[in-house]
Amino acid sequence: MKFTLPALALAISSAAIAAECDRSGGSRTCGSKNAQWSAREAYCNNFWATATRYVLKDTNGYGVKIERSGSFSNQQQCWDVTANIINQCLGKKDGGHWVKAPLTVDINFCFTDF
Repeated sequence: MKFTLPALALAISSAAIAAECDRSGGSRTCGSKNAQWSAREAYCNNFWATATRYVLKDTNGYGVKIERSGSFSNQQQCWDVTANIINQCLGKKDGGHWVKAPLTVDINFCFTDF
C-alpha cells in the first residue's frame, strides 16, 4: 500500500491519540456491537462533514449517539477517530471521547434520550 506524505501524517496523528473512555458503565447491556459499527458507518459515510450529532436506535431500546464539536479534516479522520473510540471503550465503559483541538468526538454506547 502506498501512502502520500499528508495522508500518512494524518493517519499517524489521528491514531496516535488514544480515545479516553467514560468513567461510568461497562457492566450493563446497551446498544449492540453491530449498532455501534453501523452508526459509525452511517455517520462517516453520510454526515461526517455536515452533522454534529447522529443517533442510531438499536432494536433493544438503546441507541448510539455520535457527537462532535469542531470539524474533521477529512472523511478518513472520521473513520479513524470513531474506530479508535469503539475499539478502546466498547464493552468496558458506556462510551468514550477523542480530543485533538479543535476537534472533539464523543460516542455514547448507551443513549436513551430520544
